[in-house]
Parts: sequence; C-alpha cells; structure tokens
Amino acid sequence: MSVEFALKDLVDTEYDLTAVATDQVWPEDPDASTISFTLDGVTYMAIEDVEDGYRSALGMIKRVELVLPNQFPACRVAEFPGVSADWEESKDLLQFRSLQSGKVIMEVGTDHTDDYYPSFIASFRPENMDANDPKTYTSYEVKPEAFAPGWATW
Repeated sequence: MSVEFALKDLVDTEYDLTAVATDQVWPEDPDASTISFTLDGVTYMAIEDVEDGYRSALGMIKRVELVLPNQFPACRVAEFPGVSADWEESKDLLQFRSLQSGKVIMEVGTDHTDDYYPSFIASFRPENMDANDPKTYTSYEVKPEAFAPGWATW
C-alpha cells in the first residue's frame, strides 16, 4: 500500500535520515527516475513525471513499504524550501540539510533550468553527512579482544 504526499507535507520538522537509494524502480513507470529515502523510520519514494525529452518534474512522493539497501547511522536533518515559503512561487524543491554542519545532504523536487525548462531533482550527497565529515567524525578505539579469534587490528 502506498500513500501519496506533497512536498509541503514534509516541511517544518526535523528528521532522522537513515537510508537513501537512487536505483529503485517505480513499477508503474519503469523509465522514471526515482529517489527513495527513509525519514524517522518511514520510507518515501519521489518519482519523476517525464513530460517529454526536454522537460521533467517531480510527479509524486509516495510512502512505500521498502527496506532500502543503503542504510547508515541516523543523520539529523531539517528541510529547507527552495526559494520561498510560498509554494506557488517556489521552485518546489526541498533541501534536507544536516543540523550539525548545515550542509545539503539530499535534494528532492523540481527546479527550472534557465528559468524555462523544469527538471526533476533527486540528488544525494553522502559526503555531506555528519558521519563522513572529518570535522565531526569521532573515531573510537577498538580493543583487540573485540575481534574474533584469528583477526588482527591493522
């Protein structure tokens, strides 16, 4: 079962982002690009609406029952609308930013190329996640007894 959402339904809150996948196929339109992501344990799929060879846009966001293969430690994010809070005048684009670093981790929605052609935006920047940021990464000392017999630390 899937439930349809609008971008504005994801506004005004903070989330734990724990998974992202850009290789999931939407069965109703296998040619459409998608991005799937898990926020606070709920998985969503943003699906492209392919209009023609030049234009595309965000068609819909569905809540889906998927377990995404690319899971990672929770990264606390908040969304930021594209241009303005007025959805009729905005780019219809959400940027999910790390609350710790402020860096954009994921973008979902529609943007306009050269103020004319709409384009579906589905980007994931794992290098901006807190766990991958050398300034915020915390290393942990692992004791040799934590390894199975026969394994050695490097």
